[in-house]
Amino acid sequence: MKGMQAEGRFSDITPSMRLAVDGWPILIEESFSYFLSQDLYESMGDKDRRAFAGGVVVPAGFKTDLASVPRLFTRIFPPYGRYSMAAIVHDYLYSSYCKYDCTRQGADRIFLDAMIDRGVSVFTRQCLYRAVRVGGWAPWNRQRGSLNDE
Repeated sequence: MKGMQAEGRFSDITPSMRLAVDGWPILIEESFSYFLSQDLYESMGDKDRRAFAGGVVVPAGFKTDLASVPRLFTRIFPPYGRYSMAAIVHDYLYSSYCKYDCTRQGADRIFLDAMIDRGVSVFTRQCLYRAVRVGGWAPWNRQRGSLNDE
């Protein structure tokens, strides 16, 4: 279980980002990693444990919109914040470019774990986590396909 920690953590690299040529979304210029907490890893199903045994690497060149928050809620939860790094990992896990054969539930649980690592408040992380659990099926199916879901 390479990379397993008592608590989830990001690699020491804070990736540089810039606006993509078209001005949106954000382009990640260098890869970075997220290492799952031991508790999360052990609580996952077999498929997700196989997928995430070494953690998650978001590759350089990945494009993200940070937190995909509906416009109605952006005053409370803007697309960027303490949760931005967790949102980038989550966006990658939902993307069609993702190399990890994981479930949507696994991707969402990593989002929650990563927000804890970043010190996101309990209120904010629970709101954002519940939002992806309730509304994440549409982007998941659009990007990854329903055959790869839980």
